[in-house]
Amino acid sequence: MRRWGVLGAFCLGLMGCDGALAGGESEPEPEPDVHEPEDFDPSGSYPTQPEPRPDVEPEPEPEPDALSSGFISDPDGGIESYECDLYEQDCDAGEKCNVWANDGGNAWNATKCVEVDPSPDLAGEECEVEGSGVSGIDSCEAGAFCWDINTENKGMCVPYCQGSPNVPTCGNPHESPAAGKEFCICLPACDPLLNDCPVGCGCYATDSRFQCVPDASGPDLGLFGDPCEFTNACDPGLSCTGSEYVECDGASCCTYFCSLAKQDACPGEHICRSVYEEGQTPPGYEDVGLCLLPDEE
Repeated sequence: MRRWGVLGAFCLGLMGCDGALAGGESEPEPEPDVHEPEDFDPSGSYPTQPEPRPDVEPEPEPEPDALSSGFISDPDGGIESYECDLYEQDCDAGEKCNVWANDGGNAWNATKCVEVDPSPDLAGEECEVEGSGVSGIDSCEAGAFCWDINTENKGMCVPYCQGSPNVPTCGNPHESPAAGKEFCICLPACDPLLNDCPVGCGCYATDSRFQCVPDASGPDLGLFGDPCEFTNACDPGLSCTGSEYVECDGASCCTYFCSLAKQDACPGEHICRSVYEEGQTPPGYEDVGLCLLPDEE
């Protein structure tokens, strides 16, 4: 089991790994709450619960998995209007289901069917958006959308998750789901000790895995001991951690990743400790630690 006080939630907004915002707008302030996934009706609204039938046994509620625990906070509050299903990609032939902003704002809040580019860019390739980064019209193939938009309206095609909101999956074994409320994308895996992500991104923990996610720390915060609300509110190479583990003034503060094998030096009284309970470390992350305070005697 993970030490839930150690690894925090994410702010996943429009900012891409190069620090630019989709369409060139100013960065929205992240909301402090974390939204849990909900079931949705692809026809356009959240469903109401039907009256139970006396002759049918109700189905048990599914057990929440690691990706339904709300580890990413959506600054846009989640998708509000559904014209199509991102998981099912249920648009007509020659079209795809994409996220967009239907209120003129700079945050994704709806889905719609749009035409697929005649010569579409594939996942992982450079792409281009029409209008703004939240127009929903881009050059990516079906099942992907243009993310990490710069001021020239160019970005990279990132695949939507497959499966379902309760069990999102990725077709590429080197990627894993980064799930918001109903908006899930597949991001590259990474090593937090190497921080092998593009400029503007950091290698942050998304539950039991690590992925390249935009650095949301800004120019003035993100160093060791700085207060933070989300894991990626710290500079690359650091993570947002509860103040019971780090000596700081805020409720949560930034601290360094470190190598357990090398026992990297940590500031002050902090020592390099595993972020996982014994026997619960995912394969490949056995050496990953954080600079934390020692247990009280």
